[in-house]
Amino acid sequence: MKIKPELIHVIVSGFPDPLASKVATACKNRGFSLAKWGLSTKDTNPDGLDIPKVGKLRLVSLTNKQEAKSQIQTEADEVKRENRFPVVADVSKDSSNVELFNSCNIPFVLQTADHESKTKLIDQSKQLSVIADDFNKHFVAFDTIMRDWGRRFPGLFRGFEIVGDGKTASRHLIHSFNDLFDVNFKAETLNGGNKKDLNFLEGRSSQEFSFKNGNGSTMFTFRRSATPEDFAEGVADSIQFLAEQSQSNRPPRTYSMLDVARQLSML
Repeated sequence: MKIKPELIHVIVSGFPDPLASKVATACKNRGFSLAKWGLSTKDTNPDGLDIPKVGKLRLVSLTNKQEAKSQIQTEADEVKRENRFPVVADVSKDSSNVELFNSCNIPFVLQTADHESKTKLIDQSKQLSVIADDFNKHFVAFDTIMRDWGRRFPGLFRGFEIVGDGKTASRHLIHSFNDLFDVNFKAETLNGGNKKDLNFLEGRSSQEFSFKNGNGSTMFTFRRSATPEDFAEGVADSIQFLAEQSQSNRPPRTYSMLDVARQLSML
């Protein structure tokens, strides 16, 4: 059931990372209400943080879990009394925060450092949540298509080489390439087998890959890019998704970004 944006109340976690500010701005633009404070991964600045179009937020340090817990619970209790939906949007990539949100009994959207840690944190979560290492819904959906391609046609590009630009690459795509090419690629060994350092920059991605056969007579090329704003919009999508899931009587569970993308594609 669709829930009105103004009934969704967001606590943003991960300051002073600029990505947290992007998330706060995306939530404000959606019409969500925002806590007048945010969670910080570093010692707090007594002057707080001024975010354009959002305003000044007081910062509460995550280094003091007890204080952070008290702040979250107080805010969540007040929001629930008003029959609104409280949720934390966390881009700090601090895995210990799952335990914190569990203890506060509050839904959350959490960015993980990598795919491996995501799997572990999904098992630990006791709350309604979305846990993902990438919140760009288009990238997540595209990677799933590529993985399905590799499973359906294993070895299809055997004898081809990959020519890449050496920029940001998705680990999920590397796994798909392993199936399609019937080889064991590693994230740092693209571009025709020449090692390149691939940067994994959350929220900003630009990449171009070509699949080319031995004599160059056949080639497939794809390119994609995104900005931190796209990532932040995906976090906001996830928040709206959780708010709607909260309207059901089902037990709390953890969703993936693919679940969010599926629902959006059906609307």
